[in-house]
Amino acid sequence: MSEGFVDKARTLAFRLLHTPRRNEIIEMFKVDMPEDKTCQCGKVLKHVFEDIWLRYKIAKKCNTCVEKEKTAKRLAEEALDKEKRESFLEGKAEEVASIMSMAGVPPGFINANLEDFSRGFEPKNYFITGDVGRGKTHLAVAMLREHVDALNIIKNGDEYRIAIGTLPVFINVAELLLDIRRAFSVDSPMNEIDLIDKYADTPFLILDDIGIEKTTEWALQTLYVIINRRCTDPFKRTIITSNLELGTIEEKLSERISSRIRGMCKTINLKGRDRRLEDGA
Repeated sequence: MSEGFVDKARTLAFRLLHTPRRNEIIEMFKVDMPEDKTCQCGKVLKHVFEDIWLRYKIAKKCNTCVEKEKTAKRLAEEALDKEKRESFLEGKAEEVASIMSMAGVPPGFINANLEDFSRGFEPKNYFITGDVGRGKTHLAVAMLREHVDALNIIKNGDEYRIAIGTLPVFINVAELLLDIRRAFSVDSPMNEIDLIDKYADTPFLILDDIGIEKTTEWALQTLYVIINRRCTDPFKRTIITSNLELGTIEEKLSERISSRIRGMCKTINLKGRDRRLEDGA
């Protein structure tokens, strides 16, 4: 039968497929079997009749060749994926540095690393105190780098990236208070509560140089709210640095604030020059 005639017959036959003559119609179209073809490997291809379409599905390749191509494609995709992952890992330090920069870390501390210190530090909350130039900020940022570097790597489309989620935050306490005060301006895109939530809820917060800010009642209340909320959440990490010891912070700020810091943080008192730090850290 010509192809045009077969198409017209097929159109009419579709209307009869749900009648008692269904099997008869199917057998009629099965007779019109296409000529045998061979696969590229030389095997004779088997044509499969599809009842629902009343036509033969003409194979282009044998099952063996199809599976070989699928395997080759999968291996090529895995090799490309491996290459992209390895390429990402080679440049991971740059992405870690970018995340730290977005978190607010000053440029001079971006490359801070725990290898600069002669002791290990567990992933917990710390209050780091010591005289000026002892490396308090350097150590805090090094802990942040270790945190970011340890985050999971996920695949985003065809590329890899660090699963950062909510950005960590590095903020000088005096700057934090200025930031919140700006929220009182009518032009501010965020209100006071939004900013307090930002600092209270970030998964990793560095409060740098606590104790140098002006101790107004509003400042003390704001600091207490942020620290208290973080104190009650075991899944958030907080690093606080200060030139002052906790006893002095109690006198200068308040017993409530120093008590919360003491309860949530392990204290590190940096002394002397027994660390591998650059001058001026």
